[in-house]
Amino acid sequence: PYVPNHMEGLAAAYWGQDRHKEAIESCKEALDISARTHGEIRGETANISNVLAWMYTQLGRYSEASELNLKALETRRKQLGEQHPETLKSMSRQGFIYRKMEKYEEAEKLLLQAEKIAYRVFGNDPRITYRSVEDLIERYEAWEKPEEANNGRAKLPQ
Repeated sequence: PYVPNHMEGLAAAYWGQDRHKEAIESCKEALDISARTHGEIRGETANISNVLAWMYTQLGRYSEASELNLKALETRRKQLGEQHPETLKSMSRQGFIYRKMEKYEEAEKLLLQAEKIAYRVFGNDPRITYRSVEDLIERYEAWEKPEEANNGRAKLPQ
């Protein structure tokens, strides 16, 4: 049961050495083993999916990143619920991926949902709620919607 985590660590080491192909191969193998050992819909498997999605995002492979991140997001929603910080983090990551794919409307919808949940559950917690607001601001700037970006900035502490 620990092999996937060790392989994920190996993938991180490869990534740190700019050995991206080996990092991805190691992470994919870790994901496969985790899915077989822990099941498709488990936290360990979702964590590895997120790592691999991040790698693909860094390489501009957004379709692959989106597929993995959406699967991890669904797992987190089922296991942890909409209001858990890890679920919100996956929502934010997916918003980032959508922005990179120039799917601005999908990004906005998801990030507005994350922001609403974060305010309701965590109030003005800067680690969670403000991160959701900052993600929205970045998306509005990329989408060239300065008024919406400024509205977001008004929600942040000065």
